[in-house]
Amino acid sequence: MSFVGIYPIPRETVLLDGSLSLEDVTIAVSSSPSPSSIDSARILVEGIAERMKSTLKLRCISDIPYDEHFIFIGEVSDFDEVRKRISLTADKLVFHREGYLLAVYDRYAAIIGADPHGVFYGVQSLLQLIDNLGCSPIPSMIVRDWPYKSIRGFHLYLPSRDNLGFLVRFIKYFLAYYKFNTLFLEVGGGMRLDRHPEVNTGWMELCRDVKARGERPKGPQNRFQDSVHHELGGGGFLEKEEVKAIVEIARRYHIEVVPEIQSLTHSYYLVAAHREIAELPEADWPDSYCPSNPESYKLLFNIIDEYIEVLKPRIIHIGHDEWRTAGLCSKCRSRDTADLFAEDVTRIYEYLRSRGVGVAMWADHLIKGHNGVGRRRISVDLLIDTPTTWQAAEKIPRDILMINWGSAKSPENDEELASYGFKQIYGNYSSLDFIDWPNRSRHDWILGGEVSSWVDVDERTFWRDGIIYNAFMSINDFWSIHYPDRIVKDHIFSKISRILKARLSGRDYPSLMGDREFFTIDIADYANAPIRDEVEGYDLSHLYKVEVTERSPIPFRVSGSRDKAVVIVDRSIDSRVSILIDRRANSLIFIHASTKPGVKIYSHYASFRCPDLAVECIGLYEVIYEDGFREVIPIRYGENIAEWNDTLYDTLSDLILDYRVDGVSLYAYEWVNPYYDKVIRSVDMIGVEGLSDAKPMLVAITGVELQSYRRYFENGLGRRMCIGDRF
Repeated sequence: MSFVGIYPIPRETVLLDGSLSLEDVTIAVSSSPSPSSIDSARILVEGIAERMKSTLKLRCISDIPYDEHFIFIGEVSDFDEVRKRISLTADKLVFHREGYLLAVYDRYAAIIGADPHGVFYGVQSLLQLIDNLGCSPIPSMIVRDWPYKSIRGFHLYLPSRDNLGFLVRFIKYFLAYYKFNTLFLEVGGGMRLDRHPEVNTGWMELCRDVKARGERPKGPQNRFQDSVHHELGGGGFLEKEEVKAIVEIARRYHIEVVPEIQSLTHSYYLVAAHREIAELPEADWPDSYCPSNPESYKLLFNIIDEYIEVLKPRIIHIGHDEWRTAGLCSKCRSRDTADLFAEDVTRIYEYLRSRGVGVAMWADHLIKGHNGVGRRRISVDLLIDTPTTWQAAEKIPRDILMINWGSAKSPENDEELASYGFKQIYGNYSSLDFIDWPNRSRHDWILGGEVSSWVDVDERTFWRDGIIYNAFMSINDFWSIHYPDRIVKDHIFSKISRILKARLSGRDYPSLMGDREFFTIDIADYANAPIRDEVEGYDLSHLYKVEVTERSPIPFRVSGSRDKAVVIVDRSIDSRVSILIDRRANSLIFIHASTKPGVKIYSHYASFRCPDLAVECIGLYEVIYEDGFREVIPIRYGENIAEWNDTLYDTLSDLILDYRVDGVSLYAYEWVNPYYDKVIRSVDMIGVEGLSDAKPMLVAITGVELQSYRRYFENGLGRRMCIGDRF
């Protein structure tokens, strides 16, 4: 299956002869357009301006502008008045919910949506064509497309204030761009609560304590308690206007925000300042409220009301997974845990329905395989409860949307939930390990799925933990009816990952700019290791095949000597190799790999650690300027480097050669120079002591210089800043 430039893979694509130039094209809407069509047209104008550095005209038309190129945007109903003049027949239009028709001809293009969502998704597909096919011109084609499943979700925590900008970019440049339509936003104590400021205070105190102790709290007698989710809000909280802005931005990009307000379980944020409602108040930090205490619901409903006022949701996710403190207090001890669970769910459901809000919840406590094991000691110092609750499935309302997160390798869970009459989506979905999606998802009671993040909402963590990669791989299942194999999807991801990194970072990468000029550094005189070493266990000899290096999107020079081909430093601070650069550069791209796997702990399992401690540092690059000033770049396994014979996309580097195709994997890490006016004298590669035997192998260095910068220095116009300069 060839990649036509649109992902997820469209349902129907027909390639035609010809192409449409986007130079001076007019964006056109009907003379009486819907507000959503106008907004989608504006999003297209903004998107083209970002990509082509030019602002296109947007205007309403009642007739075809024959004297200019144009792109018509509208819903099917908007299209009626101009249909006769555009060579599209009714049978080509799309009437499926969220569907669109994208037709590109020599002189014009048309984006016709079945509804406002379809118009928007047609715009995103056109923006993808511009990105993936080199801006302009766009090849002529007809695309008819609509989604396979109605709920295409992503779960994340409310971010810290420092990461609000990243979340906005993630919504715009990833979720909307790839046609996700639901954001499950876990909020907890992460928004200022005017009615209960003590909840915010207790939440912050809890998070500080958890981070200091370096592990989740336990109950009395080392009773297991589940995760605190202390990453939410960065352990703090946002103002109401900030949370409201997230929702408004998501809605503009046709993403529904479903707040997740954890209740019964994972309720640390509620109980931290209200120990009187805790199921187990003697715990250092209780994780659940008592479902037999009316005060529990008075507090919960007050907080729900504040979130409803700010977010105005159509549906609320009430949590209810991983209940580990069930039936322990004096009020609950004599009660059946399934009854307690069902009564709690029903009480919250009825309250939300009285407010005109629907309900979603995690489904694990309604599935036999997840529950009923009872109390058991799993180690000398850990006692765990998995109460019997699955009978509650027969006692709760059937119109609750179930999020089935234990189903990846357990198809029987789907049928079990369906037997009670529930509709469901697959939760914590990963295309990489889900068994038999095409067949299992065919039922009308499977509405889609959601990919989850359980870590800090920040650029570095999302890349390093493979969250972006997993979401990219999974969205094709939710939207498309075509299932290319993993290596094909990997190839598509590798084509888009560099520009995606730039967009999500909010930074300009010189290697992606229009006036860039690459130059290569000859490292042959500094190489100290052969192209192949059986002792170290690596073999990079495929690099001497011309067709391999030509596939790299980054040009680089391989040493001409097989005996002295790469630079390797030992795991010792005494190991250092100095490579002469002696020129200015806007960025340096290090083409490298590691000899072996290093140590990497994914943030979900090391959430109490500083991010720098969750991955192993296997070396350093030290950039030394002509004036002696130095910049140090850590080489971190699994973050900006990975082994030569594996294929990892969950890094901040770009995989430019793939072991499965090229016989070797190489990773390109672009370091953006903060001091362009200084000449870089050299780069030192330095060894460090570490936890593993992995060593960094430097294959090449490629520099990037922007011609606009160089002209200023060549003409003597560039001003060199020195310490002591006065402004």
